[in-house]
Amino acid sequence: MNTFRVSSSESFDKKKYPVLITIVFFLITAYISFFHHGFWTVFDQDGLFYLSAGRQIIAGV
Repeated sequence: MNTFRVSSSESFDKKKYPVLITIVFFLITAYISFFHHGFWTVFDQDGLFYLSAGRQIIAGV
């Protein structure tokens, strides 16, 4: 009777792709958010509003 054993290298190969996809997704998302989305511009003032609100919350106002 043969028992099927999975070596650690085979197990790692199966788990490698989801981790790789997740890392690539976060790198692409971070690149787009930091370099292509101008959230401090005149057109989108939400960033400045949230920054001001956060400072007021921390100051206790």
